[in-house]
Amino acid sequence: MKCPECGKEVDNNVSACSNCGYPFQDLKESENKEGSGEKENNEGVNDGKNSALDSLIQMNDNKSTDKRKKFLIAGCVIAGFIVIGLLGYFTSNRYKYSSAQKEYQKENYAKAADIFKKLGDYKNSAEMHQDARHKNDVKNDVTPPTISCDIDNIILKRGEDFDFDEWIKTDNVIAEDDVTEDPVLSVEVTEVDTNTAGEYKIVINAKDEAGNEQS
Repeated sequence: MKCPECGKEVDNNVSACSNCGYPFQDLKESENKEGSGEKENNEGVNDGKNSALDSLIQMNDNKSTDKRKKFLIAGCVIAGFIVIGLLGYFTSNRYKYSSAQKEYQKENYAKAADIFKKLGDYKNSAEMHQDARHKNDVKNDVTPPTISCDIDNIILKRGEDFDFDEWIKTDNVIAEDDVTEDPVLSVEVTEVDTNTAGEYKIVINAKDEAGNEQS
């Protein structure tokens, strides 16, 4: 290296210039200090860069967190509206009426009647309530109708025409049932020849809506 004082080339390992006696120890310490200062400056710059990067990452993390929070809040609001809407529908008269109709179609008349009753005057709920009640009574009816007749015998003149189907429609024959308002009456008659004297058997039948019969 060259001596900074006299400019003579000297060995790197000597402590002073052999020509002018300039001490190299002070120069080395100064260079070491400069090197350390530069290193510290570089480390400070790197630390500054790392701090800035950390701040940027933190800001991005905060933004991502804010977005997630916003999406979460929006999702909760939408879900709340959906729940409210579903609750409104499932507690509405429209839904209950539809449920009652389905139960009616499945012949669950007791359940249908109960729902129609709670609906009050909604649409034709009152009418459907009565109808479902009646059908439930019919469904559980096991009692046949009763028959009453004012006369035991019918006396006909020779050659006289007589319509038995019309006769049972009169007040002479009455059929009553605890569920069916008007049981169906029918008559079974062996072939009658009014030109021939004799006795002929007449069988009167009554049938209710449940299919119970009485003769």
